[in-house]
Amino acid sequence: AILRKNPALMVISNAVLEDRIQRCPQNMDISTWLLPSTKGRRKIVQQSGAKLIGEPILASLDASFDSLVKIYPSIASAAKELSIPESVVCEACRNRKPGRNGYYLASLTETPLVSPQDPLKATIPSYKKTMSISIFCSGGIYPSDNTDVARGQSRTGGLAIQVFADGSSAEKSQFLQEFSSAANSCFGIRIPAGKNDDGSMLIAVFPLVNPSTRRCGLFACSGALKILEAFLKSKRNEKDTLYDVKVYTDSNYSWKFLNSKEKLIELGSHFTFHEMLSRLNVPGYSVNIDILHPLARSFGRLNGRVQPLESAPWTFYNANVQFLHSMDGVPLNDGGLRYVKRLKRQAKSAAMWQFKRERNLV
Repeated sequence: AILRKNPALMVISNAVLEDRIQRCPQNMDISTWLLPSTKGRRKIVQQSGAKLIGEPILASLDASFDSLVKIYPSIASAAKELSIPESVVCEACRNRKPGRNGYYLASLTETPLVSPQDPLKATIPSYKKTMSISIFCSGGIYPSDNTDVARGQSRTGGLAIQVFADGSSAEKSQFLQEFSSAANSCFGIRIPAGKNDDGSMLIAVFPLVNPSTRRCGLFACSGALKILEAFLKSKRNEKDTLYDVKVYTDSNYSWKFLNSKEKLIELGSHFTFHEMLSRLNVPGYSVNIDILHPLARSFGRLNGRVQPLESAPWTFYNANVQFLHSMDGVPLNDGGLRYVKRLKRQAKSAAMWQFKRERNLV
């Protein structure tokens, strides 16, 4: 019991321990006499609490500091690794608000101001306006998978993404213009959407290797999030508008991975695809990890998930994103089915265009 209360006794010499035992007053119990001394400790704590000089700095995922990610030896060390001035670190410790990388900072001797039972209460913003956005995604390949196509034949892929938004005509027009500009910056080879193009449609060529129906469908979902990040980049500081986004996919394969928001956010918390694979416990080729990993990382950022210190992109705090199946977003009638099939044909048309282009047929 004595060693549990004062582990330092295990590393001192026998001579020092014997001397301390001999100096024990007769009216005091030996277990009380061997407790850690508080001599000089109060003065040190007061000085470090005032100036934070040499004080260890805690970095946490939440305001309750129950999920520590790193402990910096000092203010200077934290400032150097986070690439911010020491004054900013001190201010973050005082204000208890997430910094540039989305982490909460606090000195070791200070108690978090937010109750652990409700760690996010002080950080949940209130929005004056909500903008609802729907994005439909589809992917296709050419030639199609059927018994008439020889195994091993070269294929090309394509994807189609269309966006819809609520609001007045002026708001929709402004949104589609900005969204179209963001989409054009995210994809290389794009196919004209037609004469009546209002900026809501993106038809592009699948840019990765080994195109397949599954890979193209999953990449269309990843591309939708990529466009969304580019669109929201300039709106990161808008605190009065929440962008409520629903991304619809017609791929049952993609839906299998994306239907659980919590699971996808948890997968996105892994900085490397090796960590994600260890979590999935399946071979990388079976889940198309080269597409799924950046998709999950982007999904976490868009839903306000704080990022690891190694991560360069910042977190978005004004968006709420979820994946749904396309049949959940269209009327269950002939009109809804025609729309889903038409988007599929447009994705396949991009694959067909690329197939002919590679053979100098266009």
